[in-house]
Amino acid sequence: MQNSIHLAIEIKDLQVGAIIKYYLRPEELPVIPEKLWRGKIIRTTFDNPKCLDHVEVESLEPGYEGEREIVYIQQIAAIE
Repeated sequence: MQNSIHLAIEIKDLQVGAIIKYYLRPEELPVIPEKLWRGKIIRTTFDNPKCLDHVEVESLEPGYEGEREIVYIQQIAAIE
């Protein structure tokens, strides 16, 4: 994956309403694999914060506004 450097993401910061920047997964066949996408977290899927592996986001990208997708922790490059 493009963000092969493991970034220390603070799980506590991945809350509903947070804005994240992330890469698309290779299986999504991105046209520009190194492009960073922006999305707003609309749902987290964890009972125990130590077990969080993904969030659901709503895209903030022009032309994709309102689209929802699952973003895995490994895809996240930054939290705004």
